[in-house]
Amino acid sequence: MNSKRLRITLFLGIICLGAFAFWLVAGRGGSPVNVNTASFETLDDVPWLTPSVARKIIDDRPFNSVDELLRVSGIGEKTLEKIRRHVTVD
Repeated sequence: MNSKRLRITLFLGIICLGAFAFWLVAGRGGSPVNVNTASFETLDDVPWLTPSVARKIIDDRPFNSVDELLRVSGIGEKTLEKIRRHVTVD
């Protein structure tokens, strides 16, 4: 691979990685998801929530506060802090 092609490939890789990081941090949507009313598909789209945790959230409804998500198996303090701005109970 020549030097110019390598630089272009690295540049595009960095751009893609940056876009992915932004998507991961910003989430797929703009508004927080109401965990008491959201569909499985919507909960599954919340960053850091796996399909099995999304199902457990649905099974454990209702929640009076976001902090009550800690009662869901698979959500600990670290995960709760990551998802806090992406979810609501209102």
